[in-house]
Amino acid sequence: RTIVPVETVIEEKPAYARPTASKLVRERLKEPEALERNDEHANIVQAKETIDQHQMQLRQDRMNDRDRYGYTSKHHRKVVTERTVRVPPRQVKHDEFKQPQIQFEKNVSVKPISEEMVKLKASQQLGTGNFTVHEEGSGHQASAIDEKHDTEQTTTSSNITTSKQSKTQLPSAEETSTLLADVLDAVLLKDAPSSVIQNGILKVSDCLPISCPSRIASIFMKLIISVPKEVQEALLTPESPNCIPRRNALRIAAAVCNDLQQKEMKNLADVHIQLLNVSVFQSIKFESEWTQEWRAILQGLIRYVIVELLDDRRCDWASKLLARFFTDDVTREWTATLLLKPENQKAPKFFAFLKMAYPSSSAKIQTNIESFLRGLASTESLFADVYNLLKNFQTAEPTRTTEVLLLNTVNNH
Repeated sequence: RTIVPVETVIEEKPAYARPTASKLVRERLKEPEALERNDEHANIVQAKETIDQHQMQLRQDRMNDRDRYGYTSKHHRKVVTERTVRVPPRQVKHDEFKQPQIQFEKNVSVKPISEEMVKLKASQQLGTGNFTVHEEGSGHQASAIDEKHDTEQTTTSSNITTSKQSKTQLPSAEETSTLLADVLDAVLLKDAPSSVIQNGILKVSDCLPISCPSRIASIFMKLIISVPKEVQEALLTPESPNCIPRRNALRIAAAVCNDLQQKEMKNLADVHIQLLNVSVFQSIKFESEWTQEWRAILQGLIRYVIVELLDDRRCDWASKLLARFFTDDVTREWTATLLLKPENQKAPKFFAFLKMAYPSSSAKIQTNIESFLRGLASTESLFADVYNLLKNFQTAEPTRTTEVLLLNTVNNH
């Protein structure tokens, strides 16, 4: 039996699989001898030897495989260039790229100038003194038009005046409001994207009327109520960058009053309170030129605010809203007259409210009322009105005040 030796084939590693210098150094330093030696200087010498051997191997590879590693010297470059067979250069000829050009002809119809336009042009040029007009199909000179110049100029000037008046005539405020409402109804209330509705509400807030009810205010409230919750929060949160601007405070408050009046609501909804938060509370100071309008706002809200004063959840908010009108110079005196002073021998509105609040309301509501009245009494101009209100209430309703002693609230201040 004959044994045939098998040749061992050693496959050469590709270039990307060969170890780098850093890898060789790490492997060399991980050898047991290097670890046992623990000599830093000897390790450095050994690392340098490894790097030198690696570089020598690379140079040898370049010499053995010049086609892969490129030119190793100028002589090598020259030899390779001489052996390379190249196609002789050719000059580019423009004739080779010439292609037949296709021209497309399009018939253009020119509208002929009417006779009236020719006469109008002639009458305009009469004023300049230099013109010659040839009518279509005739050889008459401008002298043919001179005879009719006076009549035609009068007619032309009257027509021009009429056309200018028709162009400059603008729609009335009512017509503009109606057109804007139609656009809002068609665009924003017909399944528009949330971002479009949000930007639309911000723009509509600039167009809201201040005093009289309008369809735009109704559309604005419908949009605010129907938008998604996240959009509503972005518009009605004072800290939000997309909040309704402060400059429209009076317009927003008027829209709330308009909505309450049209729907004949008995209580304020959450959206009404949020709108009042970004309008009444965000207004730094009521404008003196809009004094009557702010008074109308309080007049429309007072019934609802008094109801909220008897609600455990909203009594704090209602007292802050009233305090806003009491503390502003524009509305302080009128608000005191409306709530604290008797009118035509009738008890003040706040007198009737105290009868509803004491003694049946909760401790939280009564504490809130006392704190509110104590704040009003701290203002010198309101102290007498608060004192007289509580004194008359204690005299007329002694059984209601024996437990809470509202008069002591003023006396202790």
